[in-house]
Amino acid sequence: RLAADGDPAFWKAALKTGSLLVLIGAAFSVPLMMFAQPLADLMFGNAYQGIAALLPMFGGVLILRYVAASAGVVITAAGFQSRRVIVQLVGLGLVVCLLPLLVALQGDLADFIRVYMLGQGAMSLGYFWWLLRFRSGRSARSTR
Repeated sequence: RLAADGDPAFWKAALKTGSLLVLIGAAFSVPLMMFAQPLADLMFGNAYQGIAALLPMFGGVLILRYVAASAGVVITAAGFQSRRVIVQLVGLGLVVCLLPLLVALQGDLADFIRVYMLGQGAMSLGYFWWLLRFRSGRSARSTR
């Protein structure tokens, strides 16, 4: 309702919501990035030592997801739900288009995670692009 009415309090609420989501994402992702080996030892033991190399990448995925979620929530509140779906489909489409290339190159799990991160990054950029459009005074209806 704040977004539809053009209330300046919308952006304060959006900033607070986005900041909290990014903070939550960082709380989960930073330990995975900084303490990968001790966490792998603690959680999985010696049998799965190779997972320590992947934990920082999973941390990267988490932070990207939380950044995207922070913008996605605001986009939905601003009335851009249909645009949010389009951006999600584009991000997913990017991943799906790159997967056959990974298979052909016999990529490993780390390569798949990188491709997934690329899709999530593209989705985050798309979300923020729509936020900038809305912030500049365009409504969801005027951008069709």
